[in-house]
Amino acid sequence: MRTAPCALCLVFATLPLRAVTAQHLAELPAAWTPSISLDSAPVSPPLIKSGDYRLEGTVAGGVLLGAAGLALSGVACPGMTPTIADGSRPSCTGTKLALGGVGLAIGAGLGYLVGWALPKYRPVGTQ
Repeated sequence: MRTAPCALCLVFATLPLRAVTAQHLAELPAAWTPSISLDSAPVSPPLIKSGDYRLEGTVAGGVLLGAAGLALSGVACPGMTPTIADGSRPSCTGTKLALGGVGLAIGAGLGYLVGWALPKYRPVGTQ
Protein backbone atom coordinates (compact mmCIF):
# COMPACT_ATOMS: atom_id res chain seq x y z
CA MET A 1 0.00 0.00 0.00
CA ARG A 2 2.88 2.37 0.62
CA THR A 3 4.36 1.89 -2.86
CA ALA A 4 1.33 3.38 -4.68
CA PRO A 5 1.62 6.87 -3.11
CA CYS A 6 5.39 6.87 -3.63
CA ALA A 7 5.03 5.87 -7.27
CA LEU A 8 2.36 8.54 -7.73
CA CYS A 9 4.67 11.17 -6.19
CA LEU A 10 7.49 10.04 -8.47
CA VAL A 11 5.27 10.40 -11.56
CA PHE A 12 4.11 13.88 -10.52
CA ALA A 13 7.68 14.92 -9.72
CA THR A 14 8.93 14.02 -13.21
CA LEU A 15 6.03 15.59 -15.15
CA PRO A 16 7.61 19.07 -15.33
CA LEU A 17 10.81 17.57 -16.74
CA ARG A 18 8.89 15.80 -19.49
CA ALA A 19 6.98 18.95 -20.34
CA VAL A 20 10.18 20.96 -20.65
CA THR A 21 11.79 18.44 -23.02
CA ALA A 22 8.63 18.42 -25.14
CA GLN A 23 8.97 22.17 -25.75
CA HIS A 24 12.03 21.79 -27.98
CA LEU A 25 11.39 23.66 -31.24
CA ALA A 26 12.76 22.59 -34.60
CA GLU A 27 14.78 24.89 -36.84
CA LEU A 28 12.77 27.40 -38.82
CA PRO A 29 12.63 26.79 -42.59
CA ALA A 30 14.34 29.11 -45.06
CA ALA A 31 12.55 32.27 -46.12
CA TRP A 32 9.63 31.62 -48.48
CA THR A 33 9.04 33.57 -51.67
CA PRO A 34 5.99 33.21 -53.92
CA SER A 35 6.60 31.51 -57.25
CA ILE A 36 3.56 33.07 -58.97
CA SER A 37 3.34 36.82 -59.38
CA LEU A 38 0.01 38.56 -59.14
CA ASP A 39 -0.89 41.04 -61.83
CA SER A 40 -2.96 44.16 -61.32
CA ALA A 41 -6.12 42.78 -62.99
CA PRO A 42 -9.23 43.00 -60.80
CA VAL A 43 -10.51 39.78 -59.28
CA SER A 44 -14.16 40.49 -60.14
CA PRO A 45 -15.52 42.37 -63.15
CA PRO A 46 -16.81 45.90 -62.66
CA LEU A 47 -20.47 46.11 -61.69
CA ILE A 48 -23.19 48.60 -62.61
CA LYS A 49 -26.51 49.27 -60.88
CA SER A 50 -29.39 47.56 -62.67
CA GLY A 51 -32.48 48.11 -60.55
CA ASP A 52 -33.57 47.03 -57.10
CA TYR A 53 -35.40 44.26 -55.24
CA ARG A 54 -38.89 45.82 -55.00
CA LEU A 55 -40.74 42.91 -56.61
CA GLU A 56 -38.88 40.24 -54.65
CA GLY A 57 -39.31 42.16 -51.39
CA THR A 58 -43.04 42.63 -52.01
CA VAL A 59 -43.59 38.92 -52.63
CA ALA A 60 -41.41 37.73 -49.74
CA GLY A 61 -42.86 40.21 -47.24
CA GLY A 62 -46.44 39.50 -48.31
CA VAL A 63 -46.03 35.73 -48.07
CA LEU A 64 -44.19 35.78 -44.74
CA LEU A 65 -46.38 38.28 -42.90
CA GLY A 66 -49.54 36.95 -44.56
CA ALA A 67 -48.73 33.47 -43.24
CA ALA A 68 -47.92 34.95 -39.83
CA GLY A 69 -51.30 36.76 -39.77
CA LEU A 70 -53.07 33.56 -40.77
CA ALA A 71 -51.29 31.58 -38.04
CA LEU A 72 -52.07 34.28 -35.47
CA SER A 73 -55.75 34.22 -36.40
CA GLY A 74 -55.86 30.45 -35.96
CA VAL A 75 -54.55 30.83 -32.42
CA ALA A 76 -56.73 33.81 -31.51
CA CYS A 77 -60.00 32.73 -33.13
CA PRO A 78 -61.26 30.06 -30.66
CA GLY A 79 -60.98 32.47 -27.73
CA MET A 80 -62.74 35.32 -29.56
CA THR A 81 -65.89 33.53 -30.78
CA PRO A 82 -68.65 32.55 -28.36
CA THR A 83 -70.30 29.14 -28.53
CA ILE A 84 -73.77 29.08 -30.11
CA ALA A 85 -76.66 27.69 -28.03
CA ASP A 86 -76.70 24.28 -29.74
CA GLY A 87 -73.01 23.70 -28.88
CA SER A 88 -71.47 24.45 -32.27
CA ARG A 89 -68.94 27.18 -32.88
CA PRO A 90 -69.28 29.82 -35.57
CA SER A 91 -66.85 29.74 -38.48
CA CYS A 92 -63.47 31.45 -38.07
CA THR A 93 -62.95 31.83 -41.83
CA GLY A 94 -63.71 35.54 -41.85
CA THR A 95 -61.30 36.23 -39.01
CA LYS A 96 -58.56 34.15 -40.64
CA LEU A 97 -58.99 35.85 -43.99
CA ALA A 98 -59.04 39.31 -42.41
CA LEU A 99 -55.88 38.82 -40.33
CA GLY A 100 -54.13 37.01 -43.18
CA GLY A 101 -55.02 39.86 -45.54
CA VAL A 102 -53.82 42.50 -43.10
CA GLY A 103 -50.54 40.62 -42.65
CA LEU A 104 -50.21 40.28 -46.43
CA ALA A 105 -50.76 44.00 -47.00
CA ILE A 106 -48.37 45.10 -44.25
CA GLY A 107 -45.73 42.57 -45.31
CA ALA A 108 -45.98 43.54 -48.97
CA GLY A 109 -45.59 47.22 -48.10
CA LEU A 110 -42.61 46.65 -45.84
CA GLY A 111 -41.03 44.26 -48.35
CA TYR A 112 -41.45 46.84 -51.11
CA LEU A 113 -39.70 49.50 -49.02
CA VAL A 114 -36.84 47.19 -48.04
CA GLY A 115 -36.45 46.00 -51.65
CA TRP A 116 -36.43 49.59 -52.88
CA ALA A 117 -33.54 50.39 -50.52
CA LEU A 118 -31.37 47.49 -51.76
CA PRO A 119 -29.86 48.01 -55.24
CA LYS A 120 -29.15 45.20 -57.71
CA TYR A 121 -25.83 45.05 -59.52
CA ARG A 122 -24.80 43.20 -62.67
CA PRO A 123 -21.45 42.81 -64.48
CA VAL A 124 -20.72 45.36 -67.22
CA GLY A 125 -21.54 44.05 -70.68
CA THR A 126 -24.41 41.71 -69.65
CA GLN A 127 -28.11 42.37 -69.98
